[in-house]
Order: sequence, then structure tokens, then C-alpha cells
Amino acid sequence: MNTTKEADDYIKDYCNQRVMKKKQRLKTNRTDLNRLFCEALDTLIIRQTEKQQNGQQERICFLYLCRLESSNYTESYKVLMGMSNSMLYLDEEKVDVFWHPEPVFCGVKQDMETIRKWLKENKEDMEEKKLSEWKWKLLEDDWNIMREQFCELIEENFYRIADSALLTEEPFLALSGDYMEPLNIAWETQKEKGQGAV
Repeated sequence: MNTTKEADDYIKDYCNQRVMKKKQRLKTNRTDLNRLFCEALDTLIIRQTEKQQNGQQERICFLYLCRLESSNYTESYKVLMGMSNSMLYLDEEKVDVFWHPEPVFCGVKQDMETIRKWLKENKEDMEEKKLSEWKWKLLEDDWNIMREQFCELIEENFYRIADSALLTEEPFLALSGDYMEPLNIAWETQKEKGQGAV
């Protein structure tokens, strides 16, 4: 038995409300997310500065944020953040950190339980495949929120790079996208929001 239009409408509305609530929560309280971001950023700055001082690394051109599809399967919801020279993925001295931006990727399991409960109470039958598709929709929503937050976080915290001993290129670009795929320019030092991909 397939789900009714009522069920599909409920889930779509639930997802939309969830995104709005999450964005509002992050707007009013970004302390935890900012702390996690700065911890990861500071680690990258320290490691790349050491490489530069040892003559192993050139000037840094990119800070990148990558979605890891595998983390959705394992439900760790970690992202990869790294720094590289102009060679990006081909930079043999690039450094990465895995981190879990928990304030963004929180609540997926509870959201799925809420959806399942509503379906059961309303005698709706949904195949596991369809439920899996809705879970991926929730994760896609979270990733889009994370990309928006990444732009704001790097803009607010770029001084940590500028005030450090790390040598950077001008412009310095923040990129985001799926790991090992072309990355979109999320932010840059000369123009606040760039266009295109790298």
C-alpha cells in the first residue's frame, strides 16, 4: 500500500518546519557550533603553519568543507574540513580534520521516529525505501544549513587566520561541496560571496 497525499504533505511540511526551527535556533545560539568550528580551524592553522615553517608547504589558498557520504551511512554525520595550497586535492601537504557539527546534524533519529509515529497513528503504510529517501532528505537539508553556516563562520572567524603566522594567498577562498568533487566558492577575502566552482 502506498502512502496517501496527506502523508506526503505531512512529511514535506514537517521537513520545512524542521529547517526553519533549526535555522532560527542556530541564529539565536551559535556558541556550540562556533566553538566546534574554531577548534577545527585552529588545528588546521597550527598544522599548516608548522609545515610552512619546516619548508614543506607553500602559501595556503583554500579552506574547504566537504560532505562525506559515508558518514550518513554510519550515522556519525561528520564533515571534513581542511586547508590546502592552490593544488587543492592534489596538494600532498594538505591537512584535514573530521568533525561533527552536532548543532546542525542533531535530531535526525528523533525526526525519523516522529515521522514513523505519525504514519502509524494515521494508519499509513510506508515502505522502508521511502522512509530511507525521507531520511536522506533530512540530511540534505542539514547539509544545506551547514553550508550556509560555514560561510558565516569563516567570515566571523577569518581573523584567526589573518592574525596567525600562517601564510595565505590573496584571495583566500573558502570552498564547500562533496568530497573529491568540484567545490563551490562559499566565501573569499576580496568579495564576500564568489560564484563558480574550483
